Amino acid sequence: MKKSITVIISILALFLLVSGCTGSEKNTKYTYDGFTLVVPEEVQQGSIEGYTLFFYTNEIGITVLQYEFSTLEEAGYDIETLSEKGFLELFVANNEKAPSVKKDGSVTYTEYDAEVQGSVYSYLQTSFKGPGAMWIVTFYTVKDSYSKYHPDFMKWAKTITVK
Repeated sequence: MKKSITVIISILALFLLVSGCTGSEKNTKYTYDGFTLVVPEEVQQGSIEGYTLFFYTNEIGITVLQYEFSTLEEAGYDIETLSEKGFLELFVANNEKAPSVKKDGSVTYTEYDAEVQGSVYSYLQTSFKGPGAMWIVTFYTVKDSYSKYHPDFMKWAKTITVK
């Protein structure tokens, strides 16, 4: 009896190993100027003019914008009182979007849809305040796939740190 249980457990373990269902996801940590993001290894880093960082797969994209405090102060913003929520509200208002800003644990975010070149995309946009800059991180995918990726976007957003 013990032997057959051991054989069954060994077969199940081998099946899980071969099928890739081991429960461990391989991640990659990206760091830039005090900003850190952890995403699955299939997420690649690229570049898009005008963005600090850009990451992508065939189905999703992540853009990162860094706003130095000195630039924000020159524009008249009080860095001491500017919160992540306040900055995201300003950013969204400047981009002609009017969604509400929400909070989920450490993540301050908003969600909206926009049409780009004939396709509708859904966005989850977040903001983070570091010691020398504000950061806007936007996760996006086509609208039809948003419900599939929303949990991942939130999970990845929760890995973000700024130091």
